[in-house]
Amino acid sequence: MRESLAGTPEWFETRRAEIGGDGYPDINSAPTVQEGGVTTDWTQIAAKLEAAKLLMETAERAQPGQIDPEIDEWLAARRAETAKGYAPY
Repeated sequence: MRESLAGTPEWFETRRAEIGGDGYPDINSAPTVQEGGVTTDWTQIAAKLEAAKLLMETAERAQPGQIDPEIDEWLAARRAETAKGYAPY
């Protein structure tokens, strides 16, 4: 392996460190972040995300909207064809 590294370009080690994430700070160790132009603590953001997740998981699901009359007519025609023994496609 060492022999193959001897022929690598100068930038190789730097790029390998970038790809591996070496030298970058851990996002969880950063004390604050800009959120909408306001500096906010990560724990506050995490709490908001958890609250939103809980709301999403426990909220009643929305009912589907009204079916378009054109789609309803198409569906009725296909059902009529099928009832007569015709394959709709």
